[in-house]
Amino acid sequence: MRLIESSLPVEELMVSPTCVTIGNFDGVHIGHQDLIRELVDTSQSRGLDSVVLTFDPHPSQVTKNVHRPVLTTIKEKYERMKSLGVDFLVVQTFNEEFSKLSPEDFLRHFLFPALRPEYILLGYDFRFGYKGAGDFQYLCDFSYDWKFESRQFEATSKSSVVVSSTRIRKALDQGDVSLAASLLGSNYSIGGLVIKGDQIGRTIHFPTANLSELVHYLPANGVYCGWARIDGGLAHAALLNIGYRPTIAADSDLRIECHLLDFDEDIYGRSVRFEFVDRIREEMSFVSLEELKKQIHRDSQTTRKRLIGEKA
Repeated sequence: MRLIESSLPVEELMVSPTCVTIGNFDGVHIGHQDLIRELVDTSQSRGLDSVVLTFDPHPSQVTKNVHRPVLTTIKEKYERMKSLGVDFLVVQTFNEEFSKLSPEDFLRHFLFPALRPEYILLGYDFRFGYKGAGDFQYLCDFSYDWKFESRQFEATSKSSVVVSSTRIRKALDQGDVSLAASLLGSNYSIGGLVIKGDQIGRTIHFPTANLSELVHYLPANGVYCGWARIDGGLAHAALLNIGYRPTIAADSDLRIECHLLDFDEDIYGRSVRFEFVDRIREEMSFVSLEELKKQIHRDSQTTRKRLIGEKA
């Protein structure tokens, strides 16, 4: 699979005809996966290259000036698209100039000359062009100018829930990482670099790795159990706390702290990725560090039960 980064002015990117789908694909959830599998199957049956066109940054950051933490980074999208058998991932820079392309200009001066699609598969809710004026019907009406086939992919539902990136964010807002995982098809995860904190965790014998430089959408504040991987290595049973540490400094900045069970190595400056399995409890305030220590011990016992079957 090849990754192609594109920006205006547009040049021809594909050397042969393609099957194309377009979207943000944030999360690459099970609905996205169903669509992409169909794209790959169709491309293979027709002897064409499969192309996924996505955008960076997310269009809302440009059109609405809204900072939007992602469910998946471009690197993560690449790995997931690759596993699904996609031939090309094209990442188009989404800037003010690109945002102002009319639906016709998007098709006539970008999509067709750059990607040479013979078949276009669009998600049920995808819109394109300035202010989202273009939709699937607009694409169909455009076919008199260009020879191509098109199809609109229906929404994927799971347990009567329509799968979407918005629904996954809502689940995360509620701390329901189990629902998020079922819609994503795998555990939701975040990653960051380990920085030095105030080392209070060590004073109560529960050292934590303080994570920074996170770009991912964060679940609701609270304590979670899951699996932590250092530099992409083996999985360690771990706790993750997202919150403001009300017992220690209620007016502090938001902290993301990870405690790896049965682990006490120096990992400053290294990357840690945490896979959420379940939410143990909400963020709480304790009357003393000793009470906090007792609660973390209970949280650790809960984590052992849920992850590795150890008795409390």
